[in-house]
Amino acid sequence: MFHAANPACYQYGLDSNNTAPDELMINYMKWPFNYTALRQAISLVINRTYLIDKVYAGLAFYSPAVPMAPGTLYMLNSTVLYWAKYFAPPEGNVTRAIDWLEAHGFKFVNGQLYAPNGTDISSMTFTIIAPSGSTAYDAEITAIAQELKAIGLNVVPETLPWGEWMLDVLSGE
Repeated sequence: MFHAANPACYQYGLDSNNTAPDELMINYMKWPFNYTALRQAISLVINRTYLIDKVYAGLAFYSPAVPMAPGTLYMLNSTVLYWAKYFAPPEGNVTRAIDWLEAHGFKFVNGQLYAPNGTDISSMTFTIIAPSGSTAYDAEITAIAQELKAIGLNVVPETLPWGEWMLDVLSGE
């Protein structure tokens, strides 16, 4: 007979050998995301601690911006691991992201981001999509879209039916 809930039995399918819960896929073939420095700044600004604590209730694990499970990071040499951690600080780092962009030819003026060619990136709208039906995905893309505003990116979160989302991923959209 079941008498009381046992917190020791509350489990979730993530452990230290699994990858981070989700990944942000950016089509680096499309402007302005073809700028490596912009993609690096995006990684810099994301607050992974917030996502782990609030979206995944502390049940996920931090992993720097490398496509590897946290339990396998020991396989990286110290230089690669340093740069992976530099571009994926657990709490995010807006100041470092803006400094990085400016060091690579971007201009950040009154909250507006300008590309090295002078184009006002902040006047453009970008969409971050996730498959519908998951409150975690909804919360995650909403949080990331909000964080990206700090570096002048106007990002709108959107959920799509899984099949439509997958077609967009496969087509690079």
